[in-house]
Amino acid sequence: MKNSLLLIIAILGFAFGSCDKESDEFVDNSKTSINLIAPNGQRIAATIDVLVNLVAEVAEEKYGENKDVEINDVIYHDTDQGFIAEIRYMTYDGHSSNLIISNITLDGSLDMKRMKTRSEGGDTDGLTIYSCKNEDRRKCPDCEVAKTQEGVKCFCSKGDRSVCKLQKKQK
Repeated sequence: MKNSLLLIIAILGFAFGSCDKESDEFVDNSKTSINLIAPNGQRIAATIDVLVNLVAEVAEEKYGENKDVEINDVIYHDTDQGFIAEIRYMTYDGHSSNLIISNITLDGSLDMKRMKTRSEGGDTDGLTIYSCKNEDRRKCPDCEVAKTQEGVKCFCSKGDRSVCKLQKKQK
């Protein structure tokens, strides 16, 4: 009797203990590995949720519908002033892309930069978001934005780059 009671308690403990571990699997630990502080010490966003919402806005404009996104990586590009952050993301339905956030102008030559200022609240004022919108998915399945010596340009790794149009948004 004692053995069967202990066996039942052990099975129930294992079953309920397993449920707790399953719910822990779905905790999104990827957010903790994203660095929001640029090499110059400025924050690119107040929180990760603010950055995710910003990226989701751009993805919605790019794909023409509301999409949930997950940020995979933030890459900081070298610059003498301000910051240039490339954010790589993936939508939950499998589309991957990127965008560039900067607080300096990237139009024309990167040698001629104009620094945006910080507001009194500590937030970065005047962010510019660069992304690429695809006008024909048959000719280019995945348009991406990249920083070049001439500024910011759209590229297509698997097709015709002419259908990728640079989008510039001030925040």
